[in-house]
Amino acid sequence: MILLMSALGASSHTNDEAIRALVHLLVICEDGVEGYRHAAAAVDDAAIQRVLAANAARREEVVSVLGYALVALGKKPPHHHGSLEGAVHRAFLDLEKLVGASGRTITRECQRGERATIAAFAETLALDLPADVKATVQSQLGRILEASEALARI
Repeated sequence: MILLMSALGASSHTNDEAIRALVHLLVICEDGVEGYRHAAAAVDDAAIQRVLAANAARREEVVSVLGYALVALGKKPPHHHGSLEGAVHRAFLDLEKLVGASGRTITRECQRGERATIAAFAETLALDLPADVKATVQSQLGRILEASEALARI
């Protein structure tokens, strides 16, 4: 009986950690969606706009998958509008637009955001998470890396 209770406690702790990690990634990815939208609006180059819009759509898909993973753990995804850090990042993009920054300047800022997102996913993968959650985070990191590679090509 004690062994069963101990195992249940460990499982609950692991689920709590997984929920916290997924919520954190959701906030970061919601920031990414809004950041890409702001960046696309801040550039005049149609080719760069297409890449940024595609990355926003790709990031929305990541948000959706992470939300489903939270539901599978019994947690309703919180309705965030991103983080303070993301809001500051978007304000910076708006400022860059006002001063007439080039598309390259805007995409470099997006690449900085991508590096932070990749680091957050890597930190999450280092946690002791249930195998299904870890697999979901790993697969979504692949999508993040695709977006980062698309940025590097422009």
